[in-house]
This record gives sequence, structure tokens and C-alpha cells, in this order.
Amino acid sequence: MLAASVPLPGGTLLLPRLVSDHEHAPYFAEQVILHQLAMLPSLTNKDPGRAPLPLLVWMILSFETLLLLLLLRLCKHLIIPAR
Repeated sequence: MLAASVPLPGGTLLLPRLVSDHEHAPYFAEQVILHQLAMLPSLTNKDPGRAPLPLLVWMILSFETLLLLLLLRLCKHLIIPAR
């Protein structure tokens, strides 16, 4: 959830801001995220800290890593010109 949201300079999150109604409920999606993070885990799960990460999290993190590597390579070529 946090990997998919992009923080804006004002401190709000981009994706929740896009899905919220700006006129009637500008912070609705951020309130839903806060509610989900504040909920207690169910008592049926013995160890809630051991839940596996979903595939989407790994895909987002790998995309961000790939983007970072591409940006680093671009910066290297801009700073150190080819001979």
C-alpha cells in the first residue's frame, strides 16, 4: 500500500488523492488507509507478523528498483561523458 502511493510535497498521497472526491470528501481515501492500518488483527491467526507478502508488493518493489538503476545509469552518463 505504501509502495504504491507517491507522497506529494504537501504530505498527502498521490493515489488516494486521485480517487477521493475533492469537493465533498478530499481525505476519504487517506482515512480508509488509516482505518485499515489501525484495525486489530483477527484472533484466529496465531502469528499475524508472519503473513507472506503479496506478489504485487514484490512487483512494485522490483519496478522501483529497476527505475532507480536506470536513473543511476542515466546520471552516470550525464556526469561522466563517454570518451
